[in-house]
Amino acid sequence: MTTMRVISLILAAIGTSILGIPASAETYPSQVVRIVIPFSAGSITDGLARILAEKLADEWKQQVIVENRPGLPGTTGVAKSAPDGYTLMLTSNGLPAKTLSDFITLAKERPGQLNFSSAGVASTSYLSAEIFKQDAKINILHIPYKGAPEATTAVIRNDAQMYFAPIPATQELSATGKVRAIAINTAARVPQLPDVPTVAETLPNYKYESWFGVFAPAGTPQPILSKVSKDIAKVLQMPDVKEKLLAQGSIPAPTTPAEFDAINKADTERYGKILKDAGITPQ
Repeated sequence: MTTMRVISLILAAIGTSILGIPASAETYPSQVVRIVIPFSAGSITDGLARILAEKLADEWKQQVIVENRPGLPGTTGVAKSAPDGYTLMLTSNGLPAKTLSDFITLAKERPGQLNFSSAGVASTSYLSAEIFKQDAKINILHIPYKGAPEATTAVIRNDAQMYFAPIPATQELSATGKVRAIAINTAARVPQLPDVPTVAETLPNYKYESWFGVFAPAGTPQPILSKVSKDIAKVLQMPDVKEKLLAQGSIPAPTTPAEFDAINKADTERYGKILKDAGITPQ
């Protein structure tokens, strides 16, 4: 049994602090560009990065490679990279229960006895579940895994009883009867799973929409940020790319760097409080 997550936003933007270092966007990129993924291979983030890399390589006439560096090593490695635009990061924010209400009731009857899996602390799958846990006022335990495939397998094995998973995995696994889709965390029901209710239909105050955004090290010159953002937005509007993303449950939604900064800052404040309430201290 599992609850489902839909990826609702794709942000084609570069969120970073600008320190005014001079640069020329006309010659960028003149060497290999790396897109670092702080998650394991096979995750939905990994898939999105490879779609972007292929199209940007065609657009730039330059090689764009994807590197999987799970966890903090990936994130901190990008943050410490040279602010030249050549290192980027793509990241994001079988029980008897047959409905979300059933699961909440069961969790209250068995406090601390049910588990939820995630692709790691502060991943979108974790935040989706933690917000649900706090809104439902239930005591369920978190089991972090190194990636989405492992977190999904944990539910199939019943090592965990709940996981917020991407739509494609949900469709495949629920069709085979290996898991049960009981809720989706979008504002409205989705056509891929029309009979699956939203979390908000049971918990009206529940709100969580995950996004994927491209980041660059602080100090990356404004002309390069603008060029990368503009070119990613162009890629996201390509018909074949939109088709692939929609098939994964993702909705292309390009933003400017300034718009993405505002979204990122607001989410950082909100999710920082959620993590604090969960007893998790950022490292």
